[in-house]
Amino acid sequence: MIKQIAKLLIRYNANLPRQHFYEFVKWTTLRDVIRNLRINCVLDVGANRGQFASTLRDIGYSDHIISFEPSPHDFSILAQRFSGDLLWRGMNYALGERDCT
Repeated sequence: MIKQIAKLLIRYNANLPRQHFYEFVKWTTLRDVIRNLRINCVLDVGANRGQFASTLRDIGYSDHIISFEPSPHDFSILAQRFSGDLLWRGMNYALGERDCT
């Protein structure tokens, strides 16, 4: 797949900065892995304000996301951001072996 993308970029004379190309490859690869493995639930541990979950939606993932974020402030932003997403669930606590950060 990466070879196909590179050929398309060359064919259309695309001039992407290297970092953007690597980001594109990273996210399209993740999208393909999720599809190929038929993943239907993603745990977003340390979700912060939902950057990863948002990117999952942007790349076409449409199944369940469960986000864990211990910070009450960040969790409130996260919960507001995904309030209309019926397949998202947020948990305002941390996951870990010990009670610490």
